[in-house]
Amino acid sequence: MRLTHRLLIVPLLFLPLLLSGCWSAKEIHKLGIVNTMGIDVNDAGEFEITTVIIKPSILFPQSIGGMEEKNNKYLIETATGRTILEALGKLSKSISNRIYFGHLDMVVFGDKAAREQLLPTLDFIVRENEFRPNIYLLVTKGKAADLVTTTPEFNKTLGLETTNLMKSNHYVATKMVKDISQFMKLYSSNTTDPITGVLTTADKIGVNAKGDDHHAATEIQNKPRVISLDGVAVFKKEGLKGYLNEKQTRGLLWLRGELKNEIMVMNPDTNEKDKVSIVIRNSKSQFIPQVSGNSVKMIVKTWVDADIGEVSSKSLQLDTNQIERLNWQLEELIKKEEASALELAQKEWQTDIFGFGQAIYRTEPRVWDLLAPNWRNGGLRDMTVDLKVKANICRYGLLKNPSNANESR
Repeated sequence: MRLTHRLLIVPLLFLPLLLSGCWSAKEIHKLGIVNTMGIDVNDAGEFEITTVIIKPSILFPQSIGGMEEKNNKYLIETATGRTILEALGKLSKSISNRIYFGHLDMVVFGDKAAREQLLPTLDFIVRENEFRPNIYLLVTKGKAADLVTTTPEFNKTLGLETTNLMKSNHYVATKMVKDISQFMKLYSSNTTDPITGVLTTADKIGVNAKGDDHHAATEIQNKPRVISLDGVAVFKKEGLKGYLNEKQTRGLLWLRGELKNEIMVMNPDTNEKDKVSIVIRNSKSQFIPQVSGNSVKMIVKTWVDADIGEVSSKSLQLDTNQIERLNWQLEELIKKEEASALELAQKEWQTDIFGFGQAIYRTEPRVWDLLAPNWRNGGLRDMTVDLKVKANICRYGLLKNPSNANESR
């Protein structure tokens, strides 16, 4: 090959690098970045979409050469439409920047939307290519618009505030928040029904104002309320069925063997003032279906490991008998909370949020084929569940007995 031909080939090798470019790039300063979206349904049956749009300089102050703004960080816009897409189309007409969902952290359903318009909402979320599969889906008992406008206290965005709340708070029994991929997996399942977390706003801080502190007290009381996780929302195919409170949610977690780092407070004797705080370190469970003809009985075994974290009784002696008594009390408390969750979800709503159907399918697939058509229409409700709990309090810290004053004198 001649030298001239070789010299012509070299530039051609670099042409693809020059042509690839960034054809799909999006300029940050030209985007309306949606961080949180609330979905409500009005009395006319139309969607009300509330979006919290963040200024790019808040998320990326260095990348666009700007400084973080202290005021007017967010743009909150609401639009109404017969469909979500129609509502967002109206929204885009009032915003100069292109609406972008690539940094969306969470979608919050209002109660009415979760009950009446779950399917079309999920269809839009899954179909929209800018929605990431790890976006959290949550529910609030009122209107989503009232919650998503809450001002974050510790983070730049409400979505980040919620995410950090779930990750950092180890002593929350209601860590049942699902993202899009997890929720859709349960929603499309024939054996298990979906759940997700419930968001609410905590009560305002109350301060008794006296003298010169009156102005400060008023200022604190008028501060925006902070968000809080509050139980679990339970769904069936048609939509939201209802809510589990904290104890019922804990009962669900006991049954699923997923509760850890939770605090349980018990009375070691008849004196109500004496308290023992038990720290749940780990739990696990096992479902054992027992088939008799076309009927099934479910045996649920729960094992719990715990520590004693605090003792407020001066006279309590942590000997073998007392530890066994505390184990028994903990076992009875766990059974009570498990039964409470079963009574509501299994008996009243006929929702299988526990995974009973999945356990039957794994061990007795032929039996499950017979049960499946009527599982959520009498089959689950009529199934007997036998609860067996074993608690093991194995550690009590550096002190065996309660601390007393003047112990060294």
